[in-house]
Amino acid sequence: MKRSTKHSLIMSALSLLLCASMLIGTTFAWFTDSVTSTGNIIKSGTLDVSLEYIEDAKTDPQTAADTAWKDASEGAIFNYSNWEPGFVQTRHIKIENEGTLALKYKVNVIPTGETEQDGVRLSDVIDVYYLDPGKAINERTDLDTLTPAGTLTQMLAGLGTSGTGTLKEGEKVVLTIALKMQESAGNEYQNKKLGDEFAVQLLATQVEHEDDSFDDTYDKDSEYGAVEYNSKPWYDVGTVTDDVLITSGTVEEYAEINHAKGDLTIKNVTFKNGLTIYKNNTDTNGTVILENCTIMLNDGTGDPEFPGRTQHKAGYGLNLNLVNGSKLDLVFKKCTFTAPDGYTYTGSNSYNVYIGGGYSANSISFEGCNFEGSGKHGIGCSSEGASAYYTLSVKGCNFKDWNNDPTITNGAAIRGNLPASDFNADITISGNTFGNSNGSTQTTVAIDSWTGEWN
Repeated sequence: MKRSTKHSLIMSALSLLLCASMLIGTTFAWFTDSVTSTGNIIKSGTLDVSLEYIEDAKTDPQTAADTAWKDASEGAIFNYSNWEPGFVQTRHIKIENEGTLALKYKVNVIPTGETEQDGVRLSDVIDVYYLDPGKAINERTDLDTLTPAGTLTQMLAGLGTSGTGTLKEGEKVVLTIALKMQESAGNEYQNKKLGDEFAVQLLATQVEHEDDSFDDTYDKDSEYGAVEYNSKPWYDVGTVTDDVLITSGTVEEYAEINHAKGDLTIKNVTFKNGLTIYKNNTDTNGTVILENCTIMLNDGTGDPEFPGRTQHKAGYGLNLNLVNGSKLDLVFKKCTFTAPDGYTYTGSNSYNVYIGGGYSANSISFEGCNFEGSGKHGIGCSSEGASAYYTLSVKGCNFKDWNNDPTITNGAAIRGNLPASDFNADITISGNTFGNSNGSTQTTVAIDSWTGEWN
């Protein structure tokens, strides 16, 4: 090869190498295009409801100026202290959705302190008139042509629900509430009071309206916020037309539920001195659900106002006592049945749960509950010589201990004094755990004449 040719080849290779080095760090070109969506927003809506009132009954609330309304959160709506037969107090109420989300609302009347003195309740003789839409009341006699929604006692029995409804963004509703003391109220109602005071409470929560990618049902299970109800007796359920829901609270004193009809759900409530659910009439029906509640054993006094009542027995935590013929379903989910801290219970009548003799219901079930601290039994069922009719189910519960009174040796986690001739329903006991029997000589589950299986 000639020198010049060799030299040319070397120069060509160097040129290629130089070109390649210049390409390092660069990219090849492709056909491209782009679209940018700007101004995207993720922002939560607002749930904002207001409650205002007008004192003057003769004012037409539908045409009243904005300046006529007062903020209910800054003062008492009903504030008269010298009620007498025939006395009427009327208030116009405005509920307005000032947020961006549709909502449902509920108006409650909630007293605090004692609601009964000397065996009578002032609320028994105060009629409640509820007008929707609200209107002017020019004369006391205007109420004569109207039918009261019930007495104040009956309103309180349903957690005082005076009105319910739904409001979309910017909507409002104007109501009129009138309270009238019955002309027939006798001298026994003098110098009485409805608790220390009472509150008119407005609850609101989201409602099915706004759509997501699928439908508008994502908030169908929304619940009202915390409702605390601490009057005495703690809860007295009369005829309930709508479901009643209580979602929080602490009850310091002995508590009782006198249930008649309707559904009642209680969540996250602590009963610090026992709870009795009872009814003496056979027309009882509906479902009572307690969920995530804590029920402590009674301090031994039973019902301090009526100590002679056999159905309100001292020392028990939850006491169930309904007469035969009632058709109630009782459900206890993830509840804790326990003793107060540092207190050791003694005596044969110290049960976490006592189901009294002659009790009748569709069903009683305990699901995922905890039991501890009783003097004798975790769950005790007694026929006391009377027939018992209910389906009993205890599933997935933990009996940490029972029989904490060392003088008692025959305690059981689940005990049933239920001869086969007296018990006429099914028993299911499954998936439970059992801890310390504290020296009991009785088996973990001891139900007379019952041949079912448990584990």
